[in-house]
Amino acid sequence: MGKNYIDIENDQGATLRYRKHANGRGLVAHGAKVHPKAHVEAGAYVEPGARVGAGATVARGAWIEPDAVIGEGAHIDAHAHIGQGAAVGDNAHVGVRTVEGVMHFDDVELPRDGHYILCGPLAFMQSTRSKLIDAGVPARSIRYEIFGPDLWLAA
Repeated sequence: MGKNYIDIENDQGATLRYRKHANGRGLVAHGAKVHPKAHVEAGAYVEPGARVGAGATVARGAWIEPDAVIGEGAHIDAHAHIGQGAAVGDNAHVGVRTVEGVMHFDDVELPRDGHYILCGPLAFMQSTRSKLIDAGVPARSIRYEIFGPDLWLAA
């Protein structure tokens, strides 16, 4: 029986210790919370501060960044990347090679003549639209569709 942990140096030169999760042998960093009934496959990484709920599956090659939350029963497919602070709801399914998380517009080049289409809850779209405008995208180049609960149900 070999070691139940591995030490890996991060981009800043610090050494992080990962333990092998009992259910699947995927690597879970110190400070991450993975439910014992979750399944983290070998080759998957769960970073410090991340949380993985009961019955969730993190497939091989998937990477769960710091402070991300994976809900109960969620399924993260192979080689998916869940970004820092992202939240995946209960019983959600994230497909192969999908990248989820908060987009930082200073990380990408935004074409000034591009068209930007937003879809999601109102608070997300307000925040994202403001970030696009702050980055120099003209308001006329931004379109949106609201996605959320039917407000008529409250009436």
